[in-house]
Amino acid sequence: MRALLRILAAALPLLLACSLLSAGPETVTPADGTPTTTAIETEAPPAASGEAIQILEPGPGSRLVSPLSVRVRTRLPAFERTLTLRVLSDDGRDLIGPQAVVATSEEGGWLSFSAALPFSVSEERNAFLLAYLTSPRDGGVTHLSSTWVRLMPAGQAVIEAAPVDPPETLQILLPAAGESIQGGLVHVEGIGLASFEQTLLIEVHDAAGAV
Repeated sequence: MRALLRILAAALPLLLACSLLSAGPETVTPADGTPTTTAIETEAPPAASGEAIQILEPGPGSRLVSPLSVRVRTRLPAFERTLTLRVLSDDGRDLIGPQAVVATSEEGGWLSFSAALPFSVSEERNAFLLAYLTSPRDGGVTHLSSTWVRLMPAGQAVIEAAPVDPPETLQILLPAAGESIQGGLVHVEGIGLASFEQTLLIEVHDAAGAV
């Protein structure tokens, strides 16, 4: 099942829903015939919480040479204390295939991970570093964080700083984790920072990974 959800809105954060309800002031005419205006209270969307998987190194826009040094932490439960790292090129190819990394330490409710990942490129190119957790039941991705970097065949690496305690840029509020879905229709709600043309792609995969 593949669905494309478009929300045309100018404000951030972007509220994603299958229906958007909005209301302005309501005009009421009392007995004396003089119109008055009363405000209709609307519920504000919940605030974004802190990112549950934080890529501490490299920061966005870093220029990197092999091996790629990565530091990540998460406050989510990780099956067998394991997190997966992957690097995709800007055309979607695997530059570094999925690499399972075991936590090196735990402090204050955060699991910490570190790895040095070798790669090979013939020219400079943009890439995306993905850090995600998977379900022990079916291997599906349960939570993902990413950052963009620039990979170089040689030269001096430039490590940019990562954001401090960044907010979640995308939260799926409905359906809830583990919820059963029936009837051939999925109602999706969430909050996210606006992306290109304020468009998000939603895919639903079965336990075998098929769309």
